Amino acid sequence: MASVFATGFASPSRYFPEGNRRTAKRCIVKTPLVYRDAASGELAGWTAGHTVDISANGVLIDADPVPVAGQTLEVAIDWPGPDRDRPRVRLLMTALVVRVDGARAGLRIVQRDFHEVRAAVL
Repeated sequence: MASVFATGFASPSRYFPEGNRRTAKRCIVKTPLVYRDAASGELAGWTAGHTVDISANGVLIDADPVPVAGQTLEVAIDWPGPDRDRPRVRLLMTALVVRVDGARAGLRIVQRDFHEVRAAVL
């Protein structure tokens, strides 16, 4: 199985030609995520996607349908564990959609929290 961690860092203006406004280094990480509109108040309605790259301040996602610029999202990412078969932690965040380009959206992380993922008891 291929690693979700690519070697190297994302190019500063690879996805958004208007230039680099980022202040933190972004690492190329492709891992599944789910998101929903934070304002909806619904417990259902999660949409699947995946990360393209991530930094301490933001994340670039690929999703269909793509969220709308200005929208506030709740995002859950299962961070891969060392055995790659089970996530070790779940990253939960509130994020603001700051840019949209095709099926990709740039999110600014507003709030984040990590939760340990425990193995299911059979």
